[in-house]
Amino acid sequence: KGIYTVAHAGGALGSQELAAALDELNPHRLTDCWGLHEDEAALRGLAKSDLPLVVSISRALRLGLIKRAADYPLQKLFDSGLPIALSSGRPTLYQTSLIDEYMLAHEACGLGADEIIELVKRSIALSYRDDESKKEMLASFERQTARAKKALLNPG
Repeated sequence: KGIYTVAHAGGALGSQELAAALDELNPHRLTDCWGLHEDEAALRGLAKSDLPLVVSISRALRLGLIKRAADYPLQKLFDSGLPIALSSGRPTLYQTSLIDEYMLAHEACGLGADEIIELVKRSIALSYRDDESKKEMLASFERQTARAKKALLNPG
């Protein structure tokens, strides 16, 4: 019926829960999938499926899944080829914002500027916006990024 479905999987049952969510719900995207980074077969399988994964570092912190932001396996998820996007989840509940998530991705998880730029592009591509809107937003982001790089690398 044109309604997108999102499955929250992982956590208590790890990759077993993920497999059940994929089989039973046939989602358009997944959120969190905690434990996925520990199951290489599930990680490879999900990367091949091209199913988007939305993650939140602050959510993992607030729920006690990690002790510090640097413990979040964002680099591993990014390097796996998974189409991932950062999210603030419930900003008020998790005391975060999308900017905070990107700052944690860079400062705590070690993603470089080019990787952060790639995450933003993936987020645009993975959004539920129509194709024309995504194309316009991506073009605008790329123009702004080029201007920012030029200004920072060639000041004055």
